[in-house]
Amino acid sequence: ARYMKDKAGTPYSWRLIAKLAAWFISLRGTKQLTCSQACAVAIGIAEADAWRFDPCTLHAAVKARL
Repeated sequence: ARYMKDKAGTPYSWRLIAKLAAWFISLRGTKQLTCSQACAVAIGIAEADAWRFDPCTLHAAVKARL
């Protein structure tokens, strides 16, 4: 909850969403977020690694933890 509160108002990363369709766009290290990044951190994935998750890979990671 603290992470979400701290990131309130952070711009949504539409470029990262575009990355799903255009694999050549790299956004590692940007200050923008996607919902998958925020959720990954919320469930305990390191913030430094959260950029790696899209909705599909996050779902797989969550299922693997169950």
